[in-house]
Order: sequence, then C-alpha cells, then structure tokens
Amino acid sequence: MQASESDDLTLEAGAEPIDAGDAEPWRMLHPASLLVNLVPRAWAVVRQLWPFLLVALAGETAGGQSVFDLSFIVFFFLIAVANTVVHFATLRYRVAGGRLEIRSGLLSTNRRVVAPRAVQNIELVRNIFHRAAGLVEVRIETASGEEVEGLLSALTVEEGNRLVAALSRARRAAPQTDVSPVLAHNDLNDLVLFGAAGTRVGAALMALGLLTDWAGLLDPKGQQDLGRQFGVLGMALLFLALLGGAWVFGIVSAVIRHHGFTLSLSGDALVAEEGFFTRRRVELPRHKVQLVDWSEPWIRRLFGFGSMTVESASTRAGVGGTERSLAFVPVIRPDDALHLVGQALPGLDVPMDASVWSRADVRARTRALAIGGLQSVMMWVAAAVMGFGWASALLIVGSVLPVVGAWFDWSAQRWAVSERYVVSRRGFFDRQTTVVARDRIQSVQIVQGPILVQMGLAQIVLRVAGSAVLLPMLDADAAVELANLLSFKAGRS
Repeated sequence: MQASESDDLTLEAGAEPIDAGDAEPWRMLHPASLLVNLVPRAWAVVRQLWPFLLVALAGETAGGQSVFDLSFIVFFFLIAVANTVVHFATLRYRVAGGRLEIRSGLLSTNRRVVAPRAVQNIELVRNIFHRAAGLVEVRIETASGEEVEGLLSALTVEEGNRLVAALSRARRAAPQTDVSPVLAHNDLNDLVLFGAAGTRVGAALMALGLLTDWAGLLDPKGQQDLGRQFGVLGMALLFLALLGGAWVFGIVSAVIRHHGFTLSLSGDALVAEEGFFTRRRVELPRHKVQLVDWSEPWIRRLFGFGSMTVESASTRAGVGGTERSLAFVPVIRPDDALHLVGQALPGLDVPMDASVWSRADVRARTRALAIGGLQSVMMWVAAAVMGFGWASALLIVGSVLPVVGAWFDWSAQRWAVSERYVVSRRGFFDRQTTVVARDRIQSVQIVQGPILVQMGLAQIVLRVAGSAVLLPMLDADAAVELANLLSFKAGRS
C-alpha cells in the first residue's frame, strides 16, 4: 500500500540536510524479529486480558459467553500479529552523515533523523529470545520526548555493534568494544545481600490483603470455619510466611535482573552491563550526566553498603524499556561511592564530606518535631479507640517513633553549593545524597506554604529533566538569594 503524501518528518533541532551521497543503503530488521517481537507482544496481550482468558477456560459455555470471551482475546492477539508484521515490513534505517535515520509506517510514514549531539544514551538489550536467535535490540535515546527516539528491535549482534560504533564515532566517543577500566562490579554475594536487605513488608501486606478479600467472598459459615482454623496465631504465621516468600522473591529477582553487573569507563562514557535472562548494556556519556543519587537505607548501612544511580536527561521507554535511572549500581561501599561520584561527574569541585556542608535552618527542627508530635497524638487516639489489646499497645509504644525520627531526619539534612554542582542530603533512616550539575538545572522553585511563611522558612526545589531535587529548609531570605544564584547559572547554560 502506498504511503500517505503527508509523511511525518521528525528532525532533531539544528540538524543539517542529509547528503544522499554520504548515506549508506537502507537496511531492515532481521527476519527472525517477526518471532522475537511477537512473543513479548502476545504475552502483553495475555497479561492485559487474563480475566477474559480465565473466564473463557473455566467459565460455563451456556449462552456462548466463553466463546465470546475467547473471540475477544483472539481479536487482540491478531492485532498484535498484524502490528508485528507491519513493523517488520515497513521499518528501514541507515546512518547518513553521522546521523541515524529511521522510517516506518504503512498508511502514514514516520521518518526520524537523530543527530549525534542529541543522543543521550545508547543501550543494547538482549532478552532470552534475542539471545536464542543471536539478535540484539538497539535503543538510542534523546531528551526530546517520552519514548525511545531510535528503537531497532532485532538486529544481528554484528550489525548492532557496527551501528553503535558508527554513532559513537560520529559523537567522537570511543567505540563500545574497548571498555576499561571497571569502576564497579557486583558478584553473586553482593546481589544476594542487596536483595536480602530490601524491605518487603509492603509486598507481604498486599498479599495478605488479597487473601482477606478472597476470604470475604466466602459465605458466612465458610468465614467462621476459616477464622477458627487460623486464629490470631495462624494469621501471624501466615504473615511471616508471606514475608519470607516476598524476601526470597526479592533476592531471586535482584540476582536475575542485576546478574553480572559491571560499570566501566569507555572513553568519555560510562558503560553498564547487567542481566541474566535479559542482558542490558547502557552507554552514558559523562558530559550528559545531570545528577548522581546515592541511596543508603538504614538496613543496608548496617551491612556497609548503599546503591547509586547515575542519571541523564534521556527519555523513558514503555513497559520493558529503559528506565529513567540509566546506570544503577546495586551494591557500592562508601569509599567506592565517593570515587564513582568523581568519575561520573568530571570536574567535581565540591568536597564529598558532609561535615563541611551547611545544615538545615534550626527553625526547621521545630516544624519537624511539631509534625512528628501530631502523628504521635493521632496514634494515641487510634489506640484509645481500639481499646485494650496487643494492637493498641503496639501503637502506644510506637508513638514515640515519629518524634524521634523527625529529630534524626532534621539532624541529617545537609546541603552545599559550588561553582559547578549542588549537593543535597536528606533523611536519616533512609539517607539519600544527590549531586546535581548546575548547568543541567532547568528551573529553580521556591516553596512556601502559610506555616513556612509564618516561620520565615522556605524550601528550594531544583528541577532537571525528569527529576526534582529538594534542598533542606532554609531561611526565606537566604533561599531567595540562593535561588537567584542557581537560576542565573541555569539560564546561562
């Protein structure tokens, strides 16, 4: 079928016209992409329509309801097949003048040209189907939208490496084939520790809630029998079993997702590789890095490690795609973390020593203690309403935690500003240290509610592409002065 006359041509800002004599021939996806792409799309259909599938398989056939449900599923499955075939038949790509050009579409052709300077990240992904077929998925991301700008779903490994090398040369970066040195590596012991130190109480409570909802569907006699069988001790044991299952699941998922994790330096780019079934390889140019986030929850600090995220301004893909946190180090020790911050942020000119950073305003402590005290009072009221019992006793004992937590959280808050970077540390039990490049700040916001106005306090929010960083509470006049300084720097870039 002929393409529409009103083709959609998307060009990166500032891209020059392509010289046809400097363009390579149009290339297409590997034929095996039909199967490789169809399997995850079919699985997505099953995940979205599983209630209809369950009814179709287990429901009554009277009135043709099951036949209707099954036909409904088959209809959407055929749509997935048609989309896969059209995607393979129409997608073409080439490198022309150092730029990646992609065109696709049947009734309306979409053509995209991605300039080398606009590339924020290049990722090579190999899930279990790619690896079985000897293929790779190439994802080229920019900061121009909410999807991957250049997505080539199934190429041979050789073609994928050739394409990445061509784009790397155009960006004046070293090809991905020469990767050294290794900045961070997590072995099996590290990943088991990472998964084991995660908090899984929320998952256990969700599973317990689902079981409670299921029990609510039983008739009154069935509910009474179930209550007599379990009792309080039985429910406690059930919760512990669910918590243990969630804990084991967290360990297994961490090992599978981050298997063989390495973060290396290739030329002027950070290269992260990880994954057991789906192998991911991410290239992140250091001059594109906008922030580094170092997370140290208290339980992981007890074991002497934290996690680190290196983030750029690239977009975020849909389900199964690239996360906005482009390079994530699951396990990193404090000394290694300080070294990695310096590697990810060239020219780091702020000392990574919290003892020399500025503290939050002392009036912010009063506000934090007041909020914590209000939470404690609410817990006492809830305990009084519940009456005497072990649940109310736990509420009374735990009512001191909001006040204590507020004090420690305030005492842990720090901030610092240098010529090139801003540092913010927040939280004691869930400590988080963020370093932001000042030339990547897109906007600076001063937040002041009625209470903060009365107290003479204000909070600064720094916004970069896709993220926001909060500084500790400051004196209102000092916050305005600092915001003007940071806004001037952001405006110059």
